[in-house]
Amino acid sequence: MEYLTITDVPEVVKDFYFEETLNEPTGEMVEEAYTYTDYDDEGNETGEVESTRQVPAYHDVTYVRQVVRPETKSLTDLERLIKLDKPETVIKKFAGMTALGYQWEWFDLYKVFEEELASWEEAKEAFEPVTDEEEGTTTEFTLEAPVSPLRPPLQTGEDVYLPYTREALKRARKKAVADISVEVDDLVFDGDELSQTRMATALLTMEDGETISWTLKNNETASITKATLKAVLKAATTKQSLLWEIS
Repeated sequence: MEYLTITDVPEVVKDFYFEETLNEPTGEMVEEAYTYTDYDDEGNETGEVESTRQVPAYHDVTYVRQVVRPETKSLTDLERLIKLDKPETVIKKFAGMTALGYQWEWFDLYKVFEEELASWEEAKEAFEPVTDEEEGTTTEFTLEAPVSPLRPPLQTGEDVYLPYTREALKRARKKAVADISVEVDDLVFDGDELSQTRMATALLTMEDGETISWTLKNNETASITKATLKAVLKAATTKQSLLWEIS
């Protein structure tokens, strides 16, 4: 779709266009006064002479140009980089190009819509209803008008990348919880969620002073008192709470 002025551009796509004014020849000639230095046959300067000459006429012409399409990336490109664990600076750069890609993909669809709309309007203008007097009916224009594609919200690279940073945080936090270990009485215990559940279950049935055989972090077993197991559970749950406070 070509536009004569920027005001002709639909508001929804105005940021994809700009005006450029060029000084161009009109194709006509105009008379121009000028002064030149005259010389005699011997090459001596004889003075200044005023004269006129025909020169091309110029005028300002304003064009509506489409913004040059920047380099963009797809969501698939971004996810590939995240899976490859590329540096965050590279990922954020791709996220910014992905955000641009959303807008330009929509713009491509909008241009197709404009062409379809122009064809639909031409067909509607050319349509001539036919009346069947015997049946008492008149044909109607039934071709449905094309629907403008909905423009996605404007996003920054940070907006696009945010869901992935959250997922990465969840994965990192889940791994950190699974790797929790605590040391009590010079013994190192697993402190993951399953171990915490086992500790809590054991504590429900243990009497004060009673001991229980427990598998440690290094897979060795040790005889543990109820007080020690209670201290281990408290330390493990505290570590997990601290991990969940990270946002």
